[in-house]
Amino acid sequence: MVSQYFFSKDFDFINIIQQSQVCRGHTIGITLSGHGKSSFCYFVKVCDKEYVFKFPRTDFSANTIHYEKKVTDFVRNLVSLSLPNISIEYADNRPFAFYQALAGNNMSDVALDEAECHHLSAELVQFIKKIHSVPHAKIPFDVLSKKRSIELFCRDFNYIPSFGNVEELLEENTLIHGDFHRSNILLDNDKKPCGILDFATFSTGSIYFDLGQMVFSMTEPFNSIFLNEYEKVTGISVNKDKLQRVVSFLDDMINGHYLPFITRGQYV
Repeated sequence: MVSQYFFSKDFDFINIIQQSQVCRGHTIGITLSGHGKSSFCYFVKVCDKEYVFKFPRTDFSANTIHYEKKVTDFVRNLVSLSLPNISIEYADNRPFAFYQALAGNNMSDVALDEAECHHLSAELVQFIKKIHSVPHAKIPFDVLSKKRSIELFCRDFNYIPSFGNVEELLEENTLIHGDFHRSNILLDNDKKPCGILDFATFSTGSIYFDLGQMVFSMTEPFNSIFLNEYEKVTGISVNKDKLQRVVSFLDDMINGHYLPFITRGQYV
């Protein structure tokens, strides 16, 4: 698929960053980030502030930049955790995003003992409980359905997902983060959540897509502790069959199709 909007590895990202509004005229330090499969990511230091620059490397990530800004601007007023305050500029008619870096350590880089798993799970459950309880009438923009979000995401790598085992879950109408996993969570030095990233797949669907993303990205003992805490806080008994169907669906989509796509050709 040919796109007019996403970036390839051949772009002069350093020059684009230097010419951006926040960097122009300043001495800056630029470091390529190790995180970001759907975007080329750079950490940029401008004077005494640090920024994250994200250059979309797929159609989906390019087409959801403005959507993600709307979502984060809305959700920021609902939760106590920090969210990116996104700005958008263009290079060669392609949109890219940047925001002041949030304080914290990426959860995927943090080792947790069992006690820390309990404390962290309790706070993460409070966050997703808040998201899941937002009334639709309060949202001032159109929200994607989870099914449509997945279809648009998969279109980049010519994958037609099989929804058979999760069809009824996709038809549910709860507001969900949509990509709720460890790499999108920031922890402070006490290993408590302090920030949440990546709202590009904020959508309507089943809570099991948020629970499933977290379980898919973590291992024991965290997973059991997290699910037990979810049941305790929400009063909802986790349906293990629904959860496993979502995890299997995610495994096929991400490990079977998305990651092989993102690591070949112009995406390397």
